[in-house]
Order: sequence, then structure tokens, then C-alpha cells
Amino acid sequence: MKFLPLIWRNLWRRKVRTIFTLLSIFVAFLLFGLLMTIRASFSLGVELAGVDRLTVIHKTGLIMQLPVSYKSRLQAVRGVEAVTHNTWFGGIYQNPRNFLPRSRSSPTSI
Repeated sequence: MKFLPLIWRNLWRRKVRTIFTLLSIFVAFLLFGLLMTIRASFSLGVELAGVDRLTVIHKTGLIMQLPVSYKSRLQAVRGVEAVTHNTWFGGIYQNPRNFLPRSRSSPTSI
């Protein structure tokens, strides 16, 4: 007796159950892929920036700069090797749809 035709016939004996089973397997793989993508995206920032880097921003957002007087206070913190700045600005090129978000950091520590 060949088992493959027997299995195939019994799979389609209850079509709704087979379709729901296959659909649930598909959804399980889809959810697994989405959750792994989310997990990887959350850990990507740490891997990209490095564990030895700390970013300090103004409490109102990226576009506001910290006062220059904070430089000496940040350098006085134990374990800090260098302090630099990062300036964010947005521009428009010829048309408001051509928005250019830019970030510029100093090449050396200040």
C-alpha cells in the first residue's frame, strides 16, 4: 500500500480544517518573521552606535543645541574620552517637497 495517496486523500477529506491548518502555519511564519525584524531593529541602534558611545540631546528635541558650557561638565564625567557636537538642520531645495534633513558633526572633539 502506498501511503502518499492515502495521506493526500485524508488531507482533503475535511477541506476547511486543512485550509485553516495551512493558514495558521502561514500566519505563524509571518508573525515570526515580523517579530524577528522588530527585535533586530531595536538592537540595531546599539550595534551601530557602539556600547561605548553616549548621546546627549536637549530636552525639547534634536534641533536645539546644548549650551557650550556643558562641554566642560561632560568632559569631567569619569570615563568620557572625547566630547563633540552634532548640529541638525533642515533645508528645502527649490520646492517644499524637496526637504533635506541634514546632520553635521565636528570631525574632532571640541
